[in-house]
Amino acid sequence: MGAVEVEKKPLPVGRKDIEDVIERGCYYVDKTLFIKEIIDSAAEVTLFTRPRRFGKTMNMYMLKRFFECDMDSKGEIIDHSKCFNGLKIMSAGEKYKEHMGKYPVIFLTLSGAKALTYKDCIRSLRNDIVNELVHHAYLLQSEKISEKEKEQFSYYYWEKTESDEEYTDALLFLSSLLYKHHGLKPFILVDEYDVPLQNAMLNGFGKEMTSYIRRLFENVFKKNPYLGKGIITGCLRVTKESIFTGMNNLKVCGIINPTFSEYFGFTQKEVEEALKYYDIADKLPAVKKWYDGYTFGKEEIYNPWSIIMFLEETVKDKVTIPKPYWANTSGNDILNRIMEWSDEDSQVKKDLDSLLAGKTVTKTINDYLTYNQVDDTVENVWSIMFHTGYLTMKQDLHDGRIELCIPNGEVLFAFERLIEQWFSVKASKNGEVQRNFCKAIAEGEAEVAEKIFSRFLKTTISLRDTTTKSRKENFYHGMLLGLLKYNAGWDVKSNVDSGLGYADIVLFDYDNELGIIIEVKYADSIYKMEESCHEALEQINKNQYEEELLENDITHTVRYGISCYKKKCRIMKIID
Repeated sequence: MGAVEVEKKPLPVGRKDIEDVIERGCYYVDKTLFIKEIIDSAAEVTLFTRPRRFGKTMNMYMLKRFFECDMDSKGEIIDHSKCFNGLKIMSAGEKYKEHMGKYPVIFLTLSGAKALTYKDCIRSLRNDIVNELVHHAYLLQSEKISEKEKEQFSYYYWEKTESDEEYTDALLFLSSLLYKHHGLKPFILVDEYDVPLQNAMLNGFGKEMTSYIRRLFENVFKKNPYLGKGIITGCLRVTKESIFTGMNNLKVCGIINPTFSEYFGFTQKEVEEALKYYDIADKLPAVKKWYDGYTFGKEEIYNPWSIIMFLEETVKDKVTIPKPYWANTSGNDILNRIMEWSDEDSQVKKDLDSLLAGKTVTKTINDYLTYNQVDDTVENVWSIMFHTGYLTMKQDLHDGRIELCIPNGEVLFAFERLIEQWFSVKASKNGEVQRNFCKAIAEGEAEVAEKIFSRFLKTTISLRDTTTKSRKENFYHGMLLGLLKYNAGWDVKSNVDSGLGYADIVLFDYDNELGIIIEVKYADSIYKMEESCHEALEQINKNQYEEELLENDITHTVRYGISCYKKKCRIMKIID
């Protein structure tokens, strides 16, 4: 009889709470020694900054479940200890287990505080604070709290306040009540603190939101005599003057800081163990190329979101080729910003060329930023790209400067896709270039069209040498489409099913009974450009791409073979 296949644990896709992950029997990468490090730390308030989807929220829920003396509305204790059974923290020593289920905890996540107006965003924040008050509704039954205090609690609880701004005091008041009831100072956890700040900057009310968050944090972390420990997470470390005014009790653990570095993202060993568990250890080289490459402190780190998604799809759907997951989870606004700067600053374009070639660029990284400073200088944009995970540290030069590089294939893919889109759109908006290029193409002036397109290519950014030939051809294909769409009387079609294959571009000029077929090739070197032009023209003839034109009664055609190599092109034609 054959061996019985053992059913594997499900992946924790989309799950943020360790208790939910453990109860559902999901695969869990054990990060519980993070709890030990928090207990050992003397810092009163610690800010952890990491890119999105690198495990910040999961760690915050882990801290909440471990430390919290959780109670239902009647004051009965809810035991969360079972979700830590068999995990590393339980073998760390009795002095650490003594902290389990001991403290009151205030947990606030600001990840949902996104809105188009300041009023709506503050309303969202107020709702989050009220939900945390509801979580501690048992305080209304406490004999250790006075009736006047219960009345004030109800004032917040039932949302009787005259303005949403009054809730900047609510968590300070809640801290005092928790201390009176439990006899211990609460742990206060604030997750994704900078989400409302980024949202406000994008929607034009950054100053108002900064002022609100500053008041909230001053009350919770600076003026709060009942604070036990404070833990804050976010993507960026914004200036102390904007949010953390006068907070001398704040310790910042960012990407460069070596402490806690292994607790956000997956280490090499953790990835190897996961691949082995799911019987795909042979995928390690591809996974490393696509999702590794980050350096946090001195630790080599993989993108955890992408690893989990790759495992999920590979196990379920037998996917064999890595693809972008993390890079597809946001609008990549910061990449658009660096592209905008590249249009204005030739050095930025050179730096992007170097990065896409697999090289490094050396930049001064600003650790103290406000979101409304992002567009002040291009140096700020480089800093944001570093802090948010689009670039990583190759080497710390210890003078404020860091050698930066693109971390892995997934992020490289995001860069390349954006560059393709960017220059395709740029081509479609360059009226003079479009007009002259279309005129030359229509009149069969291949040499003139070649000169125009070559000049345009000099303004672009090169794709990396290791990029596949098909992706490079798509890059030039997109720019050609952008240029050809200038003439409103032309019907321009891409990847047309014609004859025995798919033609790259087929253009119908019905007014002049003219048809144009274009096949795009990427040459292996500058010396093979003419050869690949001939290959393109042969492909047009061999595959009978003209059939689509003939079916539309167009008999006069011009066939173009266009070969590109980096920022050079060669155009050859055949006229029927």
